[in-house]
Parts: sequence; structure tokens; C-alpha cells
Amino acid sequence: MKNFLGFLRVTIPILWLISVLAAFRGGFQFGYVPLPPPGQTYPYPWLGVIFVIMVTAIESVFLYFILRPHRFTWSLPRVGIALVVFCCLSLVAMFTARTDQPGYMYVPGNFTFAVTFLLFILLIITIVVIAFNRPAVNA
Repeated sequence: MKNFLGFLRVTIPILWLISVLAAFRGGFQFGYVPLPPPGQTYPYPWLGVIFVIMVTAIESVFLYFILRPHRFTWSLPRVGIALVVFCCLSLVAMFTARTDQPGYMYVPGNFTFAVTFLLFILLIITIVVIAFNRPAVNA
């Protein structure tokens, strides 16, 4: 279990750093806009990119603190908090999943998908490990 929690403590920041790189890269993809006149370019959208980075940072902090080591006295409120955070992540992803937007606008949705997918895979691995480590019961 310690290895699992250590893996989560490292994974969430790594996914956030990947989302930061994706946001900076997405700033160069302007979406559906008319071509600028020859010899001119659009300015880099620093404000939008920084806003998206802050959104994914807040999401990462919430997830990092929700996935702390398990305490039975806090388990029910933690599930409620996790559900609220997941709903907020899903709403952010839903509102940014429209086409023809700048590339950085797709980062929160991709971050939500990556974290949800990773946690689902880790849940399956945990269930399999627990199932195989359970002592045999003689009938």
C-alpha cells in the first residue's frame, strides 16, 4: 500500500507538469481564426495559458490532498469531496470541449481524462493484487 500511495504522490505532479507543457504548446495553436496579414502574427495568449495552468494546478492540489493515506474516520467526507472535485473537473472539461478553440483550452479536459484513466487502471491493479494476496479459505 505504501508503494501505491507513493506512486500517486509522484503521478499527480507529473501529470500536472505534462499539462503545463501541453498548455504552453497549445498557445501556439490559435484555433479557428482568420489568417493574419502577410508578415504579421498573432500575439502569444499568455493570459489564457496562465489561466489554464492555474485551473489544472488547483485541480491537482485537490486531487493530491484527497488521495492522501486512508483514514477510516474521514472516509465518507473524503468520498463526498472526491465526488464534488470530479464533478467540477467534468464541468470544466465539458465547457472546454468545443471545437475550433485555441489549443490550450483542451488541456483541462485532457488532464481530467488522464487522471481518471490512470486512477481507474490503478484501481483495477489494486483489486487484482488484493484478490491474489487473499489467503485461501478451506471449506
